[in-house]
Amino acid sequence: FGAALGENPDIVGRIAIENMGITYLVTQAQDNEHYLKTGYSGDSSRLGAVFLDYRCDAHALPPKGHYILYGHSFADGGLFYNLKMYKDKDTFYSERIIRFDTLYADYSWEVFSVYTTDIGFNFIKTDFESGNEWLKFLKEIQQKSIFKTDTILSPDDVVLTLCTCVSEAENERLVVHARLTAQ
Repeated sequence: FGAALGENPDIVGRIAIENMGITYLVTQAQDNEHYLKTGYSGDSSRLGAVFLDYRCDAHALPPKGHYILYGHSFADGGLFYNLKMYKDKDTFYSERIIRFDTLYADYSWEVFSVYTTDIGFNFIKTDFESGNEWLKFLKEIQQKSIFKTDTILSPDDVVLTLCTCVSEAENERLVVHARLTAQ
């Protein structure tokens, strides 16, 4: 990450989904607006950059809670455009491992849910009053999945959420959830 940090000190990690052509540096700002229309180099960009929700702690060791990554998707492409491949059953079951590495450690995440939803559903919640409330949330997002897995979730799980626009509808999002499995 040395060269990337030299260009942009907001770099906090890297996301990779091997067979989907998704390999990007991840940024983080003081809000969730900056990297919507700002590229990695700081220039104005329609594509923006993949960014971590400002409420997430990219420096936590070990990681804990809910990590949310955003990336644009347009009808003609975009950073998270290929996430739509998860809506295919064969792809969902064959591409369940995501790499989201931070500046401090490398992590594997296993996908357990994919769905589309409107922005009225709070899938980006980060604050939970108890482990039971967190587990209730995890079970809810697991139930929303287009495809089912045998993943058994617990209050100790750390979850990565990938979010992108659905080009067909302005207020819809494609959401992918994955559970931390290994460092």
